[in-house]
Amino acid sequence: MSLLDSLGGLLAAQQAQGRPAEPAQAGDQVAGALGSLLGSQGGITGLLEQFAANGLGHVAQSWVQPGQPNQPVSADQVTQVMGSGPIGAFAQKLGLPPDQAAQIAAQVLPHLVDHLTPGGQVTPDNGTGPSLEGALGGVLGSLLGGRA
Repeated sequence: MSLLDSLGGLLAAQQAQGRPAEPAQAGDQVAGALGSLLGSQGGITGLLEQFAANGLGHVAQSWVQPGQPNQPVSADQVTQVMGSGPIGAFAQKLGLPPDQAAQIAAQVLPHLVDHLTPGGQVTPDNGTGPSLEGALGGVLGSLLGGRA
C-alpha cells in the first residue's frame, strides 16, 4: 500500500464518520500525529537508536546517508521498533486501525528522516520543534502533490 493509498483510506474513514476531509487536512493531521509519534521516540536520534536496538540500524542509516537509496521498512517493523503503545496513540489521532497507521508511518519515516538529516548529519535539533514541523509539512506536501 502506498502512502497515497493510506492517506486515501484516512480520507475515506473521515468521510464515513461524517467529517469533511480534504488531502491538505489529512496531510496536516498526519503531520501532527507523526510529530507526536517521533517526539515519543526522542526525535531522530532516539528513533535511530531504537532501530539499531531492534536489529534494523542498517535500514535507518540508509535514510540518513546521502547518495544512498532509502531502504523500505514494513508496518510490522515500525510497530516492533516504536512499540504498540505509541503506534496505538498515533492510530487514535488519525482515527485509523493501528495496522493502517503503522503502514502510514512506514511509508513516511524513510522520507522524513532523509529530509531531516541533510548531508547525513544527525543533530540534537533535527527531529524536534520547528524543524520537525517544517520537515513534516515539506515531506507530506511533496508526497501529496499529485493527490491534492
